[in-house]
Amino acid sequence: ETLASNVLPSIGTDAINDKYFYNIFKMCRSLYQSKSSMWNSTFYEHLLELDPGDGLRLATAQMVAASGYANRHLAGGDVARMANNIVKLKELQSYMPSEVEVLTLSTEEFIKTTAN
Repeated sequence: ETLASNVLPSIGTDAINDKYFYNIFKMCRSLYQSKSSMWNSTFYEHLLELDPGDGLRLATAQMVAASGYANRHLAGGDVARMANNIVKLKELQSYMPSEVEVLTLSTEEFIKTTAN
């Protein structure tokens, strides 16, 4: 079972598909533990050692779709999971409209309303 197998039924499109996740995985593998001196390095140590562009690519990939050896399958894929959660909560709301309320805020709205 993978992140892709869990979220694609909800958020999959022509552009976001198995190939999309595979390409992210391939890019991560090209950056993570790609040098023998970094085989035992943590994800964080990779971010410190990679050039800034590659570090940003690796971190972004991890946030979008990756969850693997780099973090012992404990984190990653936050953006894909978030989109999946929104879809699933809206589905639940359509089945139980009087019992489920879904509130979606942009980051900007959230920052503005935290004081209230």
